[in-house]
Amino acid sequence: MVNNMNTSDILIIVALVTSITTTIFTIVLFLNNRQRKVRNEEKLNKAELSHARERIERQIYELNEKLYSDSERWKNVNHLLINNVNEKKIKASNQPFDLSFFKNMGLNVNDIIVEKDLVFFLTPFHNDFQKEYSYVSSVCNDMGLKCTRGDEVFVEGNILKYVLQKIMSSTIVVANLNGRNPNVYYELGIAHALGKPVILISNEKSFKEIPFDLQSNRLIIYSNQIELKKHLTTALARTLIESN
Repeated sequence: MVNNMNTSDILIIVALVTSITTTIFTIVLFLNNRQRKVRNEEKLNKAELSHARERIERQIYELNEKLYSDSERWKNVNHLLINNVNEKKIKASNQPFDLSFFKNMGLNVNDIIVEKDLVFFLTPFHNDFQKEYSYVSSVCNDMGLKCTRGDEVFVEGNILKYVLQKIMSSTIVVANLNGRNPNVYYELGIAHALGKPVILISNEKSFKEIPFDLQSNRLIIYSNQIELKKHLTTALARTLIESN
């Protein structure tokens, strides 16, 4: 059959094959470019949403600081924390604790092992509070302690389960009150209920009128990095002694 084909027929067939190949290549290239464009748009949208979330959270933190800038307002909102900041661990009563909350989270309290050198840091998951974590981590490292927080490890599913596990396995909990983040207060309440030694830290930007109780080793109000590190070192040392 090939022998019966003349040169013009062969050229036509080659042209057709080339045209089809070019068309397929063009279609594949178009689809790949379209998929790449969709992926880029998705990444851009996620980035924009992330930035928008950070801006909104920052505005909320700034509004909270203005709202609680008066010392009396701050005391009224945080009176339970202030009144109980120096209380010792809650003693077990004759009534057993209801552990269904932890069971529903998939946690077995009896399987939790307390790490003697672990300090868990409760803080808002926002870049504006990274410096506080750096300061606290630095103090812990200098004292031979490990410091971690809830967003350091990628967790699939319910992050609260991971946070609860870390709270229970830590020997001390440090809570960053800057930003008045509701998640921090919620987790802080759980830490108190579990009887964990808790150290509270807050800068004095919005709390200048609040007197600092020199006898307290559980509430630290600081104006700069040096003050925070100094008072936190003392508070951690005392808390470790009390816990032993």
